[in-house]
Parts: sequence; C-alpha cells; structure tokens
Amino acid sequence: TILLFLLAVVIGLSLGYDRPHITPAPKELTWGDSTFAIKDCIEFTFDKANSEFQESIKDIYSKVFFAVHKDLQVSQACSFKIRIAVKNSDVMKPLSIDPAHEKYTLTINENGSASIEAAYQIGVLRALDTLAQIFNQDREFLELEFLPIKINDQPRYGYRGLMFDVSREYYPLPVLKKIIDGLRLTKINHLHLHLSDDDSFQIQLPSFPGMTNFTAFSSKEIYTRDQISELIEYARKNGVIIIPEIDIPGHMRALGDDPRFNSLLTCYDRVRPWEMLNGNKIYGGPSAGVLNPTLNETYDFLANLTEDIFSMFKDSAFYHFGGDEVNTTACWVGNPSVKKFMDEHGIETGSDLFNYFNTIVDEIVHNSNRTQANGKPRMTTDKPMTHWVYDRESQIKWEKGAILQYWGSAVNIKNFTKTYSDHKHILSPQDYFYFDCGLGNRYGASL
Repeated sequence: TILLFLLAVVIGLSLGYDRPHITPAPKELTWGDSTFAIKDCIEFTFDKANSEFQESIKDIYSKVFFAVHKDLQVSQACSFKIRIAVKNSDVMKPLSIDPAHEKYTLTINENGSASIEAAYQIGVLRALDTLAQIFNQDREFLELEFLPIKINDQPRYGYRGLMFDVSREYYPLPVLKKIIDGLRLTKINHLHLHLSDDDSFQIQLPSFPGMTNFTAFSSKEIYTRDQISELIEYARKNGVIIIPEIDIPGHMRALGDDPRFNSLLTCYDRVRPWEMLNGNKIYGGPSAGVLNPTLNETYDFLANLTEDIFSMFKDSAFYHFGGDEVNTTACWVGNPSVKKFMDEHGIETGSDLFNYFNTIVDEIVHNSNRTQANGKPRMTTDKPMTHWVYDRESQIKWEKGAILQYWGSAVNIKNFTKTYSDHKHILSPQDYFYFDCGLGNRYGASL
C-alpha cells in the first residue's frame, strides 16, 4: 500500500497534473473550475460531536492545513467554514476493520464553505485528510481550486497496515507518533508493532517486573506501560489501530537473557544478533531461541504474557503472535528431551509438535473458563490471533478464525490462499512490500 502510494505521487508529479492528485483515489469525484483563497482563518462547526473530538480535530488539522501558511489559524467568523456532521457521536474507538466505518462525503462549494458527512468519527478524519491534499499551499494564500468539488469515498480494504520493527531497533515515542501522523495522512489504518525478537524484548510487562533489565538494549530503550497507553491514545485520535506482535514460539532469544526464563528456550545462543556477521544480522540471526513446547512452565509464561498484552492493547482489532521461522528440526526434534516427549505422546514430526503448541496457545487465548492458580479467572479474548505464514510453512494448522499474514513471494499468493482458504488473509509479499529486503536484495543492492 505504501509503495503504491509513493508510486502514485511520483507519477502524478511527472505527468504535471493541474488538479490535485488525491491518494488513494476516491471512489467518486467531481470537479468544477472556480477558485477560492483563504486569507484569514478556517472555522469548524460540528453537528452532534463530543467536545473531545472537536478539540482533537482542531489540534490535528491546524498543524496540517497551515504547514506552510503559518499565519493562518483555526478561529471563528472566518471566510472559510467546514461543517462536520457525524451520526455516531461516541468517542472514537476504531475497533472494526469494516471499510464502511470510514465512509464519508466531502463537498466544497464555490462560496468558501465545505461540509463533511460521515457515519463514524473515523470517516471525518479520512475526509479532512482528503481536504488537506486538495489545498494548494504553493500560492500566496491558501487556495482551493476546481470548485465545486464533491467526493464520496470509502476504502476498498478494511485492513491497510504498516508493520514496524521496534525490537531490532529502538524508536522513541516522538518518532512513533510521527509515523502515526504519516499513516493518518495516507489513510493507512493499522500500525503493526513487532515488539519482540531475538535482538530485544523492550516492552515492560506487569507480570514480569525487571525483565527489560536483561532483554532491552539499555535501561533507556524500553517502552513502559504509560508510554504504550500514551501511544495507543495518540493513535486512536488519529484513526489508527495499533496491533501488538509478540513473536512466538521462535525469535525469542532475548527472553533467554533473563535467567528466570532461560530454561524455557531451546537453541538459546548468548551471542546477540548485532554481534554477528552482516548476513546473519540482516536475517535477524539464526534460530537462537525457540520456546520449548513440552514444558508446563512455557504455557504458564504465555498465559501471563497474553493477559498483559490484552490489558494493555484493549482496542486492538486482533493480536499477532508471530509463528515464523521456527527451526523445528534443530531446536525441537534435535533436542533429546523434546524428542523424548514427542515419542511418549505419539507426536511424529516437528510440524505436528508445532500444531500441538498452537492448540494449547489457542486454549490460553480464547478459553474464557480458564482460571489462575488462586482461582481467579484468566483474562482471555474473543478477538482473533494473527500469524505469519511463509511459502514453506503449509503443513502448519492454525486455529479456526485465525488471520494469516503472508510474507512469502508474490508468485505464490494463489497457493497460499488456496491452502488456507478457510482463513482471512493479510498479504505482505516480501518481494514488493519489505523495505529491507524487497526488489533489490537482502543486502541493500539496487535493482
């Protein structure tokens, strides 16, 4: 999605379009031939919208609309007025990935007035970001051209996301907020945060105090619970849903740096990925830490971890639990104690053991009747899990209702969708949408 957006902008510039080039292209759009210049200020009026939403809109778009013409401001009694009518006036919680929730109508008249109609508040954001693209900021005044304009729009896909890796590199909150700003402007509605990997585990979890003393890059490179709450709230106001990913059962080497959890891993390697040769560093390192699926302690750890994730990311549409690049041959079948467990339980292959692991994790996540040792109910969820799927992983059986995110080659998408026809899919083929190993190669070469 992002690459296509950038390509569209480049094409639009190279062809020298006179009219604003709106991306993504609206479903319905009509233009006129009049111009209106805004010389004083912009006024917002709201029909049936709560005060929090009104202030949020004014704060966000005073920065967007007046990025060049900083002498302008949001005020009252202005020459240009934007009327906003939203049917659902509740506080915006974009829990659904239904494209209809983002539907809007934007009308801009020749006389210096605009109106936005939307069923939900998130549709208002989409309309205002369209309006931001229509403004011509290259003139002496802030101008609107080709009026009147009428747009009816809603996205084609309910999920439009960016996966951002904050485990191999630490990014402070101001950087993540800028990314959210960019997602809103380009109408991408999900920020998928890859929170854990072999390199680090930088999110503080209530169930495991002190863990980041061992698993983070440094004491300054962590995400506290308050920071996560702040980021989720910022994303919510910008119409972006944060999807947390804890990658299991593989890519857990960093967890093993905490002595309390080292025994939960097979194939643990004390050498950190960034200390390896460049090739391994780019791949994220070899199989340096895989959860042992034969231990009750592994599932106790996961029960506490998932409770923390569910409580911290309540507004997420689903929860991502990785599942990629698990070396079942070396780290499970090749481990004597794991192999003994497999023989005793009639588990023949590494893939069968992976399916055994998935069944228990599904029970941990979705069985609302589970209790803690003290008898108190466990926190579970009715939302789906999401897992990575690659070209070579077709033997793995995923739980009913799971959303599968494909990151293999684009030429194999049809095989993937056929193999997993009973599941919903997110398509992220690495040869088109991986910025670090895409159309060049994994080592940064050009086309």
